[in-house]
Amino acid sequence: MAQLPAGDLGHTPILILALTRNELSHAVVTSLIDPEKYDARMRAPSGPDCDQKTCDYKPVHVKVNAFVRRLRFDQPQMLLDTQLTLRMEWNDPRLSYVNQSDNLPYVLLSKPSDIWLPDLFLSSEVRTERHDFLLPNVLIRLRPKGDVLYSTRISSKLNCLIDLAQFPFDSPVCELIAASYAHTTEDLVFWWNETDPVQINIKQISNDIYLDKVTTRSCTSTTATGEYTCIKAQFFLKRSLGIYVVKVYAPCVILVLITYAGFFVRHTVTAVRTLLHLFPTLLLAHYAFSFDKDLSNTMLHQWVIGCLIIAVSSLFEFIVLVYVHEVQRCEKLNSRAGGLAGSSFREDARQTIRHYPVSNLDILARVVFFIVIIIFNLAYFIY
Repeated sequence: MAQLPAGDLGHTPILILALTRNELSHAVVTSLIDPEKYDARMRAPSGPDCDQKTCDYKPVHVKVNAFVRRLRFDQPQMLLDTQLTLRMEWNDPRLSYVNQSDNLPYVLLSKPSDIWLPDLFLSSEVRTERHDFLLPNVLIRLRPKGDVLYSTRISSKLNCLIDLAQFPFDSPVCELIAASYAHTTEDLVFWWNETDPVQINIKQISNDIYLDKVTTRSCTSTTATGEYTCIKAQFFLKRSLGIYVVKVYAPCVILVLITYAGFFVRHTVTAVRTLLHLFPTLLLAHYAFSFDKDLSNTMLHQWVIGCLIIAVSSLFEFIVLVYVHEVQRCEKLNSRAGGLAGSSFREDARQTIRHYPVSNLDILARVVFFIVIIIFNLAYFIY
């Protein structure tokens, strides 16, 4: 094997005829990250045309993109559980090397600590974990002109903006916000890739949640210590209303219709009327009081409460109807038996009840409850 010439292998052409690709790659990497020539503590110069000695030190531009591998929505915690591959690309002229005969298009590094890395952190995360099964899931690729690709796989729980008062008509928005922790925009600037900044093939996240769209933008902010670069990806989620229609809305509508049908049954059929009014009321009460604490003030809960009020009111109407019927029946019996008259107030009340047709109460209830149901639905769905 030919002996490698001494000198800077990163910037000086070398004889490679007798070297394998692995040997050549090892020689180039060893030369590039030599501590005497490369200081990983110092940020990269500003670009490929920048001389380390005469560089004007413009900010380093880092392009960012992400491939989303998994999404899971945690509603109680208002978090989006993600697993993604995060990639950053920038240029570091100090890591350029001569690629003779185009037989070494890139070299790989195994230790991130060997080179300078942008100090990116996720400001919207609650907890982030790196994956290191067998080996850390990290890729560092260097190209001849000093272009660096850094890729790592992480799992992160992201904060979400949720208006639970509108549940299930709300649209959760979860944010992935990446920023520089120490470098101001004078030293470092993050940009999303122009094409496919966030790659994702996931549409349905759970039975009732699906991904509507993803948007990206810059969110550079100014604090007391300077202006810091920031980029943001927003995940807009939508709820599939079908599951709530089947589990809540449709059953409540059926129960209200059952209790409304009771107004068309003669009051003398007491057992049937009682069943038609009491059974829906008990079921709706069970629905209303079985909601989780987090969903107790939502529009879904308000719908169930509204249906429960209608059912309870129909039950109350039936109780009044039975009472009026019994008073009229007793008055007829007393009149036949020549019963004694009571006080003038009670006598006036009985006179009013005695001459009021019981069937009119049901007719009035049909009209009133129909109007109430229509108004309730219009107010609920339009609001």
